[in-house]
Amino acid sequence: MKPPKMMMLLQLILIGAFGSLLLGQFVYGLCLNAIAADWIEVPGEIVGVTEAPRYATVKYVYEFKGTKYRGDTLAYAKRGSVNEREHILNTYKKGMDVSVHVCPASPRRAVLEVRESSISFFQQTLTSIATLWGFFLVVLIGYLRSPPAGGKAEEPT
Repeated sequence: MKPPKMMMLLQLILIGAFGSLLLGQFVYGLCLNAIAADWIEVPGEIVGVTEAPRYATVKYVYEFKGTKYRGDTLAYAKRGSVNEREHILNTYKKGMDVSVHVCPASPRRAVLEVRESSISFFQQTLTSIATLWGFFLVVLIGYLRSPPAGGKAEEPT
């Protein structure tokens, strides 16, 4: 018995959309990260580290062309909440001097770190699986829609 075609189409749409969203997040993070690598480095200072059960945030101040700014973006490339929390707590302490990467065109945009990867290994794996599954469903739907050998094609319903 063939599975309902509408259900297969819905699966294709949902999984393809999910895979595309994760892939888009990956590409967007890589682009922002590559752009941030060319930003100007200025001295800054950590003014606070906030700890919560599943995440932590770091706040810093920096000066660019005589104007003082506050920031809280660690990096455009996220590692995942638990790993990110441990990294922040182990690396940054209040009063610590840091280098801040500042966007010259928009100095309010700044990051503390420039990273190589924008998503975790788990997310990359999930993206690959979702994308491959979506392509598999496209092929399967094409197969289910093709007429049987030597027969007529089914009329669309």
